[in-house]
Amino acid sequence: MSECTASSRILLSVPTWVAKEQTYVREAFATNWLSTVGPNLTAFEQEFSTRIGLPAVALASGTAALHLALRV
Repeated sequence: MSECTASSRILLSVPTWVAKEQTYVREAFATNWLSTVGPNLTAFEQEFSTRIGLPAVALASGTAALHLALRV
């Protein structure tokens, strides 16, 4: 068995932090929308719902999504 090192890990996704993300984070802090509600989240849920033609809700994690799916 070989030892896993930081350089041999397979990353699931590469984190990105570009201008668009920085703008949204600054906006969230400036408007004090640092929770599970706010204008950006509401807009995302509405746009996604319109696109798929079904009700939609944004959750904090994939685990929360799986839990909700099982409950429904």
